[in-house]
Amino acid sequence: MVLLFLFVPLATRSVNDTDRLALFAFKDKITQDPLRVMSLWNNIVHFCNWTGVTCSPVHHQRVKMLKLDSLKLVGSISPSIGNLTFLTGLSLTNNGFSGEIPEELGCLLQLKTIVLSSNSLEDQLSSLTKLVYFDLSTNHFTRNIPPWIGNFSELGSLILMENSFHGRIPIELGQISLFEDFNVAINMLSGTVPSSLYNSSSFRFFSVAGNYLEGRLPPNIGVALPILQEFHGGLNNFTGPIPASFSNISGLQYLDLPNNSFTGLVPTKLGTLQGLINLNFKNNHLGSGHDEANELNVLAYFTNCTNLRLLSLTNILVVLYPSSFEICEN
Repeated sequence: MVLLFLFVPLATRSVNDTDRLALFAFKDKITQDPLRVMSLWNNIVHFCNWTGVTCSPVHHQRVKMLKLDSLKLVGSISPSIGNLTFLTGLSLTNNGFSGEIPEELGCLLQLKTIVLSSNSLEDQLSSLTKLVYFDLSTNHFTRNIPPWIGNFSELGSLILMENSFHGRIPIELGQISLFEDFNVAINMLSGTVPSSLYNSSSFRFFSVAGNYLEGRLPPNIGVALPILQEFHGGLNNFTGPIPASFSNISGLQYLDLPNNSFTGLVPTKLGTLQGLINLNFKNNHLGSGHDEANELNVLAYFTNCTNLRLLSLTNILVVLYPSSFEICEN
């Protein structure tokens, strides 16, 4: 047994020590661990078998994933995490981490996914240009959305909901060509949505709901976002007509624009969207304002939307069941 140990390559042992020491340094920054997760991080058990740690069998047992979600951990994130050079994913959601996100994460060239939602963190990640999934939702960010996120050329999902981000949405975000999910709902953002952002044709989910945004939606939005499935823009200050071009998005399921200042008529072409599940225009200024009875006839245009379960137009709420309409005055 001793001879076998002596022939273990020194390089393999040293890189494993690098990861082990980095994880121990991460453990040292944990100040509260009521579930005693960190007690299992010890020298008796190989670190690849520690709770939340996944290693790569093809890279000499280097750490490739650190996932410690919902474990009631409190503390800060150690800069030593930057020594986990084969790390591809970091998920610490729903804990009590606070302080700054260490800039050493920018050294991790293979890191693709960061999920740090539901903590109390601050941000400094400008060098992570290879990120694919970036989730900082439900933290306490109070600054502007950093424009350097626009340099994340491979980013597919950006989730910043439920923070206190303020100021404008950076125009630089429109540079990201692979965007599929964009969620900045429930912040304090103002100004207009950059027109370049509406041209990210790969979007499937788009939410800016619950901010102080203004301006008009582009008339050609349904052409620019051809594979969109959900569009949420409620609780803002949008004005102008609701673009009829939404009807060009054949896979649209949710069109949610309540509590704005939209004007004009409800686009009846939306009734061609057979996959529509939720259409909410409640509390706007839609309609001509002089022929209320005739405007209720717009319901007839949605009879072919067999998947529709909620239809709210102006101040008339219609809850749809498979074989009936139930109309409720608001």
